[in-house]
Amino acid sequence: MSIKNKLIAIMMITCIAAILLAGILFIVWGNHTLRSDTIQNLSIQAKIIADKCRNAIVDGDVAGAEKTLDALHVEPSIIYACIRDKNGAVFASYYRDATDNSVHLVELNKNNYGFGNTSINVREDIIYRGRTIGTILLRSDLNPLKVMLKRNALIIAAVLLFASFIAYFLSMRLQQIISQPILSLVRTTKVISENKDYSTRVPKGSNDELGLLINAFNDMLEKIYSRDSELVNSKNELEIKVGSRTLDLTVVNKKLRNEIAERKQAEKKLKAMQAELMETSRQAGMAEVATDVLHNVGNVLNSVNVSTSLIAEKISGLKIPHLKQVVDMIESHLDNLQEFLTYDQKGKHIPSYLIKVVNLLTEDQADINDKLESLVKNIGHIKQIINMQQLYSRKSGIETPTLLSEVVENAISINNTGFEQQGVQLRCEFAEFPEINIDRQKVLQILVNLVSNAKYSLIHSENKEKFLTIRFYQYNDDRLRIEVSDNGMGIEEENLIKIFRHGFTTKKTGNGFGLHSGALAAKEMAGALFVHSDGAGKGATFTLELPFKPAAAMAVT
Repeated sequence: MSIKNKLIAIMMITCIAAILLAGILFIVWGNHTLRSDTIQNLSIQAKIIADKCRNAIVDGDVAGAEKTLDALHVEPSIIYACIRDKNGAVFASYYRDATDNSVHLVELNKNNYGFGNTSINVREDIIYRGRTIGTILLRSDLNPLKVMLKRNALIIAAVLLFASFIAYFLSMRLQQIISQPILSLVRTTKVISENKDYSTRVPKGSNDELGLLINAFNDMLEKIYSRDSELVNSKNELEIKVGSRTLDLTVVNKKLRNEIAERKQAEKKLKAMQAELMETSRQAGMAEVATDVLHNVGNVLNSVNVSTSLIAEKISGLKIPHLKQVVDMIESHLDNLQEFLTYDQKGKHIPSYLIKVVNLLTEDQADINDKLESLVKNIGHIKQIINMQQLYSRKSGIETPTLLSEVVENAISINNTGFEQQGVQLRCEFAEFPEINIDRQKVLQILVNLVSNAKYSLIHSENKEKFLTIRFYQYNDDRLRIEVSDNGMGIEEENLIKIFRHGFTTKKTGNGFGLHSGALAAKEMAGALFVHSDGAGKGATFTLELPFKPAAAMAVT
């Protein structure tokens, strides 16, 4: 069942339930009102007859009393009337049907009236000079009351049928306000997930919460598309530069072999080439950071798609059909609803069932709201990753006052989308540091690469428990260390001496730029990057060592 049909069903059920409840209340109120009016009319007639028959009872004039009672034939609803003397003996009586002179006793309440299965009885005392000399009893059938109630029920049924048609046609149009943006968002998400085409956009339909969500989603796609294009351009430029520099190095080597006299000049050119190669490696590291960003954005988009599917499944599981069965059951017993709810075994369970259904619908609504909050949180996470990458994409080489914990947490945030799915347990052991002066862009580049490598090692290891530990602390008075440890695949001994070489990698899809550019960046910051591992399958620890430069101390100096 599509969300369109669900919205139509919800609106129609709401409308029908409201009209049905109003109709039931109207019938109950009408029944009460008609009974009250009938009792009041019979009481007035009984008082009039009591006044007219007072003298006849005093004089013992039975014929006069019966003549007065015979006048009741103009009221076809009165089926029986009886005047009794003060001793309770029948003084005079009247029967609407002369062939049926049976008397059915009905117990009267303290207000001198009572209801039978098919009739209503009213009694009135006959007072003469302050004394009760007799009573009069009037009995009226309930057919007019039943006819009136049936007429009201038919009117309510007609109104319900007409309102159902109106509700259907209105809901057919109004549901599009909600269903169309959601369906459009789902279709676009599915296209992007399948084709990885970030140029697709969701058409905006309104300025409400759904419109804001669509705007945010389109803005996110625009940023991803822009970053993806920049990444492709950077990659192409990098390939051109690497090819060009390689060719230049080849030419320089030939000149060195053939032109010994020009050695000094060739050495200067070689140093220039090495500097450019170092910058190229740094750019490769930044490209790897951008790749991690796009990878994690893709993971979060999958979570968005899953949350949307879960919301659709939850709505499809609502207890609406069962509620419709209860409504049909009530509608089929409108004529005897009170008796059905009171004495019928199925009817007795309807109120408790309705309460249970309302509680379940309330729980389902809360669950749907939780999933919507998770959907909004995932989209916010995508924004956070992109904004973080923008913050650190500026030119490096400038030391600024920075909280080291923020840089480490940002590196974790860029990589954390795969931790829970792969069962990776993250441990953070941060010492209390003041603000220090560091090159934030270079430190983030190094840490993103180290965390990404540790996550890769843990994912491809066979350990049941996977731990990633990140800690930093002050080492001696003028140095600090940041350690990234894992219990993953480990590093073989022969690879430890060449792991920081340019182009060396053990990943199937690696390029060998990450650790090499990280080591160069650490050296440029007067620090060092080194590794320790006990062997394959025993994990590894990468340590970034930097000068400890408190920002406050630098400002005072």
